[in-house]
Amino acid sequence: MMRRKKKSSSSSSNNDNNDFDFRVMAGLAAIITGLEHAGTTMFANMLYNVPCIMGAYETGYLLAESPAEIDSLHPTYEWNRNEVSNSSRNGFHPQLNYHLSDDDCQAMKEAKNFANMYQILRHKSRLFSSEYIPTTNIIMADNDSHSHSSASACETPYQIIDKSPSYIQPEYFEDILEKTPMVPVFVLDRRDDDKEAEEKASAAHRRHKTAIIHDNIRAMQTKYPGRIHIITFGDLMSRPETVMRQVFSILELKDEWKTEYLEMKGLLSKLQNFPDSVRAEIAPWLFQEEDADTTTTTAAVTTTTTTTTTSDNAQQDAA
Repeated sequence: MMRRKKKSSSSSSNNDNNDFDFRVMAGLAAIITGLEHAGTTMFANMLYNVPCIMGAYETGYLLAESPAEIDSLHPTYEWNRNEVSNSSRNGFHPQLNYHLSDDDCQAMKEAKNFANMYQILRHKSRLFSSEYIPTTNIIMADNDSHSHSSASACETPYQIIDKSPSYIQPEYFEDILEKTPMVPVFVLDRRDDDKEAEEKASAAHRRHKTAIIHDNIRAMQTKYPGRIHIITFGDLMSRPETVMRQVFSILELKDEWKTEYLEMKGLLSKLQNFPDSVRAEIAPWLFQEEDADTTTTTAAVTTTTTTTTTSDNAQQDAA
């Protein structure tokens, strides 16, 4: 579990986020969070296929009270360094990371707010650098505006996805929403009967914890209408293209979805100049889209306070 200092009673007071368009200033396209093993990694990787969007395996920076405290977040702070640290959990160190130097991290810590921190991150990380990302493979046509409200031409990625399952925890979730006004938040969810059977006591404890998370999500959907979008594990497994078309519409990237993204061709093309170890972490989609059920009008992505699962078949466990 990622660790952070207990938040103060004055949430986000140091950010002044409402004084500007946070989403544009930060270049933050979306936040991805959700229950463990609900598909957050696969979902993020599918979005990383989009030419102008990129991100790492996991960050969690928003769990800090301010950019100055991001080095208190373990193990994700170490995960995004360019050197493997002994603090990495169980020796795990994701290859798809921001590869930040000491100077890069210090510059981020000195950022005046989180929007500025994301700007610095995008400027410093190799995941957004033309030295690593082949510009000949970044093909987008509509226009050359870098507004988040439309698809735009870009030589290298300029929008970032911040993915961390820890954001969904009730003690953090509202703070995350407050720090990132207007940024869409995708929550990956799954039902108990999608999970492997566990020992009864453990399962009961898990259900209680999950119920608290769900109650808090519903409360946040009411308080922040239109910002929180729920995707169920079953739908992501059985209807990936349906889900992703709806996601692209929410992000106003609906004209850019390509079936080949299920094979991670866009992301692998971006990473062709990276070490083999980085590309080896990117798993292609293994399943075909199931036929849509013509008897239901339920969307695969829901933004209301009532969440409905439209598919009961979870075909694999995804991170």
